Parts: sequence; C-alpha cells; structure tokens
Amino acid sequence: MSSSTKRFVRFSLLISLMVTFFPVNQSVYAEEKTELTKESTIEKTKETKNTNESQEVTTKTSDTKEVEKGKEESSEEAIKIQPFAAGQPLRPEHLYYPDTLVQVRFQYPTGAPVENLDVELELRDTTVGGGGPMPSSTYRFSYNSTTQLYECVVRYPYAFPYSPPPSVSYSITMQSYLIIRNLDLATSITENYKNTITTTTRRSGFYGGITIPSFDPDNPTVGSITNNPVGLYKQADKSWIGYLSPSTSISYSASREPASITNYKPATPFSFNVNYNYMTEHIVNEKGDTIAAPTGFWNYRQWYINTPTTLYEFGRTNVVGPKETDVPMKYVAGGITYNYEGWYTGWTKPSTLNTAHPITVNVKQNEGFPITVVYSSHVLKTEKYYKSDGTSLESGLHDKTAEEVPLDSTFTGTPKNIIKASNGDYYVYQGWLKDTELPGTDTPRSGKPNEAMTQNTEFKYVYKKATPSRSLSLTPNTTHIASGDQVTWTAKVKNTSVEAINLDDTDMRLLSVPDYVSGSTVVDGVPQSDSFWTGTSIPLIGPGGEVTIQFKTQHVGVPNSYHGTVISAESTKVSRDIARGNVRIKDEDSKPVPPTADIGLENVPSKFVFEDVTVNNYSQVSLLKLSSYASHTISDGLFVRLFDDRAGAPGWRLTAKLDSFKQAAHPSRTLSTGVSMDFKSKLEQVNNPNTSTETIDPSPAGSLPTIQSTVHLSSNNTDVLVMNSPIGIGDGTWQARIPLNDVQLTLPANSGIAGETYESTLTWTLSDAP
Repeated sequence: MSSSTKRFVRFSLLISLMVTFFPVNQSVYAEEKTELTKESTIEKTKETKNTNESQEVTTKTSDTKEVEKGKEESSEEAIKIQPFAAGQPLRPEHLYYPDTLVQVRFQYPTGAPVENLDVELELRDTTVGGGGPMPSSTYRFSYNSTTQLYECVVRYPYAFPYSPPPSVSYSITMQSYLIIRNLDLATSITENYKNTITTTTRRSGFYGGITIPSFDPDNPTVGSITNNPVGLYKQADKSWIGYLSPSTSISYSASREPASITNYKPATPFSFNVNYNYMTEHIVNEKGDTIAAPTGFWNYRQWYINTPTTLYEFGRTNVVGPKETDVPMKYVAGGITYNYEGWYTGWTKPSTLNTAHPITVNVKQNEGFPITVVYSSHVLKTEKYYKSDGTSLESGLHDKTAEEVPLDSTFTGTPKNIIKASNGDYYVYQGWLKDTELPGTDTPRSGKPNEAMTQNTEFKYVYKKATPSRSLSLTPNTTHIASGDQVTWTAKVKNTSVEAINLDDTDMRLLSVPDYVSGSTVVDGVPQSDSFWTGTSIPLIGPGGEVTIQFKTQHVGVPNSYHGTVISAESTKVSRDIARGNVRIKDEDSKPVPPTADIGLENVPSKFVFEDVTVNNYSQVSLLKLSSYASHTISDGLFVRLFDDRAGAPGWRLTAKLDSFKQAAHPSRTLSTGVSMDFKSKLEQVNNPNTSTETIDPSPAGSLPTIQSTVHLSSNNTDVLVMNSPIGIGDGTWQARIPLNDVQLTLPANSGIAGETYESTLTWTLSDAP
C-alpha cells in the first residue's frame, strides 16, 4: 500500500433494521374437562345386584323348604291309618288313578284321517251329593302320524280320601269328557263302534259294614262292560264335546272306612267319523289372517253339498245373479294392495300353493272342506324430491313412481347426499318428510328413512341449493429481480364451498400479463398450451380440493419499478375471482424488507458509503461517496418506506440508532462515540404502493405523520426519532426521502488509523405505537 493511500481512512455503515411490536397480552385458559367415570357407579350397582341376587336365592330357598315341609306333613297325615282287625285296607297307592293310554281316531267317511286337531280329555267330578268335589284334570292329545291316532296318557294326580266323616257315605265318579277344536265346519261326529271297557276294582277288608277278610286290594276284581256309542255335540264356541262314560273313568265309594275304587280302561281306540256337508271359503293374507274380500266375494261363505258329487267353483257355485269370473289377480282394500298368490284346500297351508285360475275342485257329499285363497299384502311407496322452498326439484325429474312393497316390510331410503341439476346447480340433502308433511313448512327429519311400511307412504326428500365458492391466490417465486430475469408464478384455485360439492366450470384468464412467457403454463404438473388462458375449463375440483397452475413472466425495467401480473378465475356459478402479484426491479441501493402482518418496514437504504478522509488533528466532515451509488439514487436520494394497514390508525414510531465504528480488520478496535452522522429527510406519501401504477407524492397534504427534517445520530447506540404518527392518522404507505448530498459524517480530531476501514451499523426500528 502506498503512503498516500495509507493516509486515508474509509468509513461505511452496515445497515440493520428492527421492527418491534408490543404484543397484546392474551390470557390462555386451559379448560379442564371433568370426565365422569362410571366405574364406581358400576361397582356399586354390581354389589347391590349381587346382594339382591343373594337375597332372592335365600328367599327362594326358604320358600322351597316351607313347601317341602308342607308336603312332608301332608304325606305323614295321609298314611296315618290303623290296620283293620280282619282283611286288608286300601293303601295310598290304590287311591290314585293309574296311567291309562287313551287313543282316538278321527276320520272322514272315506277312512282318511283328520289331522291337525286340537283334542283334550278332561276328568270331571260329576257326582251330585255324597261327597266331593274332586279337582278336574285336563290332558292334551298329540297326533301319532304312524298310527294315525290321537294319543294321551291319563293319570288322575289326586288321592281319594280314606274315609268319609262319621255317618257320611262317599260315592264319587270322575267322568271323562272328550273335547275337540278346529272342527267348527263339521256337520256331525259319530262313533264308529261300541267299545269294550275293562274294569279293575279294588276293595278294602271292610265293605258295606261287614268285615270280609277275603278282600285283598292287591288282587283286584277284573271285569268288562260294553260302552254305548259316544255322541259328540257342538258347543257355542264351535268346539265339540262328548262324554266317554264310563270309559277311562274312575269311581270311588266308601262308608266311614275305605271300601271300593274302580278304574275303567278302554280295550280299543275310540273311532269317530267326521262328516262335512259344507264348503267354506276363506280369503287370507300371507300370514293367514283374514282380510277384506274383493268385490263380489266374501269370507266364510258356505255352500251345503246337496248332491253326491259336484264340481265346486270358488265364489260362484250356488251364487244367485251376476257373479265374478274368478277371484281377481290384484285388488285394493283399506289402502292395501293384494296380489294373488294361490289357494289350497283343507286346514293346513302347504309349502306350495295351487295357482290354477279359476278355482275349481271336485267335492263329495259329507266330504266338504275349507278352500283358502292367499293374497300377498302390499302398500305403495313413493319417493319425491323437493327444494327447501317447497317446490319440486327440477320439476319432478328425480321423483320415483309409486312402487309396491310388502306390507310391514322395512323401507330404507337412499337419497343422494348431493344432486347436480341439469343447469349445473348443486343441491345438498337436508332430510325427509312423509305423507301430509310439507316441504318448506315442516322441519325435515334428519338422516334417511328406515320405516316399517304399514300403509301407503309418500317419502319427500328435501334439498337446499348449495352456494359454490372458491379462492384464488397468486404468488411469485421472488419479489425482487434484476431487469430481464424470469419469474415463476404459482396460482392456486381452491374449492372453498361449505357443502361437499364440486367445482367443475372454472375458466382462467390472463387479465394483465404483458410479460408472459409463451409455453410456460403447467396445470398440476401437466404442460398446457397458451390457449389455456382463453377460457379452457380447469379440471374438476372436488370438495376441499385445489388445482395448482404455474406460468412464467420476464420483466425489463429500471430499478425500483414495479411490474404487475393479474389473473382471474371465472365461471357461471361463482363470481369472478381476481388475483394480483407484483415484482420489483432490484435497486442495489435499497434493501427490501419482506412485509409482515399489517404494519412494517418495506425498504431501507442498503448502505451509507462515505468519502475517504485523511487523519488530521482537527475535526472534519465526510460526505457520501457518490461513485458508490447508481445514477437514479444520486438524483432521487435514498429512502425509508413503511406501511400501516391497521384499522383505526392506532399510530406508529420510527427511530434510528448508530452503533460505534469498528475497524473492519480488527472489530475490537473502535472509534470514540464522538463520531456522529447527520441527515435531512422529507416526508412522501406512496399511492397504489407496490403496483405498476405506483406514484410518489412528494408534497402530501392533510393530516400527516411528523418527520424530523434533520436527524443527528451519535455512535452510542441510542434511538433517535425519525418519524412518528399519532393516533387517528398515519395509515397507508409513507417514505422518508434522504437526499445524498444531505448526509454527512462528523469525525473528531485524530479519528482512525491511516489505511484502515471502519464500519458501523445503523438500525431502523418501527414500533406500533405513537
């Protein structure tokens, strides 16, 4: 380094900036959620339940013991008898009716068995005076398909008394009654033959007041009698009843002491002819329930068979006057639609119905039977679509015609959640109504129908017109470029509709993109032709989805000039969305600051470079070195730009502070705090900031922020006010313009070492308070 060079000292400022915001204290409340646990309740319930169960068991056990104790006492009393002096008395087992098998045959006159009958045998005490009454006892018969007999085992479960009270004689007869149900159409029931009855008589050693030692109860006297034909009679409830006396009966007689008990048992099965002289018509549903008959027919119509053989026609035989051709294949009664399924004869519905039509059958006298016609029951289900205002959705285009469904079946409706109308509108499902409920008036039920179909029902689905919405954003990959550089722009079109609907008719336009690079458009990674921007619809966007579009621009301009890009998303169903973006040609003398929030610094000077000075023993001033700046900066000056977009203009404050100067090669070596910097500034207002139509107003009028015309900064790191705005004004974008020739650095005598460069930091601070 030459000696002349070493005489000079270089000074420069490294610009730093700081934006401070005073945060609003926000209280964060941790909402403690108390979760109720059922564990303790469950345990408590379980304990209670166990206790109750234990108590119930104890009670039941106690009751059982009482019953058993009663039985024991009764049994002991029953066997407290004294043996006779001569002969043998009846013992307890002799006083019970023994097991007796009773068999009965019911047949048509042809000999064919009559099945599916409800048959019972009842033992009744029919004695008038002289003792009793003894309890009745009933036994149900079951049908044996092998023997074609109705069978039951009879055992009268009660013991007869040992002896009557003094001076009283007992004479008790338990008589047998046969009861038959399901034979209400029978004309008569007659027994086919007389039955032989076996009698078994046990006597005690005391009989008729005389002691007879030869009577031994364990060796009964056996005999037989011939029973008269049994007659069965029809009762008011349409059941048939007959007295089987003395068949299967038991008789008992005594005079002060047990004397005689006789059991009667049929030697052969009873056999009855069941005569039918009537044809009876029934019309039922699939469950077998009687239903309203179709026109021209009626339930329980009967016709007496008055000839040996004839061809019987359902609903027509012996009908006077006009008659129907045959039962209809379909008819409606009581709001229910009935569809013909078929028919059958007899009492039992077969697995397969006869579907012949018309219904005819050959019949014989005394062999009549019921004929049953079966219809399946249906109701009508109708589905209609409405708008929430009560009008039909697309004039009934989506309605479904009435459809038959089985009565009592469950209908599960499946209306679509979203319907796209033919005009492109979307409708969203709201709920359903039925029958007399009115869309637009009544509140729809939530969910979808799941209803038992007990009657004709009209289901009404209610839809609300959806409101489609979208968002459009546009972002450059950089905001500051050198003149001639390319910028990659990313546009995002998002479906922001509240309802889960599609966006499928959005077109894109380049509204103001003079610097568009041809062939640069890519949609979701797929290259597009430039005609894409002339109205081609972008791909369908599903609920919550988005489409990404990228393209490039190339800008040429002077430093600090803005170049705008404007695109739009358009459709018939959503109003036009416009997105704008700007890039600025780089200014090497201005440092851009990325904007944050709704208040901040946008630009500050990137450097203050002063002329070299000679080390002298007196104070001196150094001005900015103009050769270090671009020509537009020399003419226009440096600037500090800030913005405030907050509502209400709460005010702001801009300060600057200068740190001590440090030797560039040895930062620990600093100059005294007597070094200072002074600059003049002027307030400017920025209109349409950061757009291609941006303008600078050098003489704004009205209520304005305050600016210090001269700012003096000592190198002691102390904040000095540059600009401030009181509450109520100062919103917008402002600049402090600093002419280059109005900036100077004042150096005390003997400042610095020749040949060294010194640097300092200038910090700008914007506070969000006046």
